[in-house]
Amino acid sequence: MGEEYERTVGGLLKKRSEMIGELHALRERMGVVTNDLHSLDRVLQAFGYEGNLDELPVVRSKMVLFHKSELQQHVLALLRKAPNPLSSRDLAVQIATADGRDRYDKRLILDLIKRVSKAIGTLRKRGLVSGCRDSAAARHLWRASK
Repeated sequence: MGEEYERTVGGLLKKRSEMIGELHALRERMGVVTNDLHSLDRVLQAFGYEGNLDELPVVRSKMVLFHKSELQQHVLALLRKAPNPLSSRDLAVQIATADGRDRYDKRLILDLIKRVSKAIGTLRKRGLVSGCRDSAAARHLWRASK
C-alpha cells in the first residue's frame, strides 16, 4: 500500500472503531429501555390495568442486560440458596423466569446460558464456586464454595 493511502486507511480504521463503540452503547441503552418497558408493563398489570397491552407497540428485543458483576452476584446468590448443585441451564431458566421472561424462549435461554457460563468462569477463578459432573457425566453442576 502506498504512503498516500496510509493516513486514509488509518482514519477509516479509527472511524470504524468509533462506530463500533457507538453501536455497543446503543445496544446497551436499548437493553436498559427494554427492561424498563417490561418492568413498567408488570407494574401496570399489578395496579389492575385492564387494557390489552398486546395492542400497544411491543418490543421484540431478547436482550437481557446485566450491569457490571450483577449477573455474577445473582448466580452466586442462586447457588447459595440451592439445596443441590445446578447446571448453567438451570441457572439460566431461573434467571429468565425471575425476570418475567418466557423460559421456553430457546434463543433467550441459549444467550443466558452463555452469559451464566462466563459469570461462573469468573466466580470459579475467584474460588467462589466449584463444579462437579452429574452421575451420568453428561452435565457440569455448580455449587457455591463454602
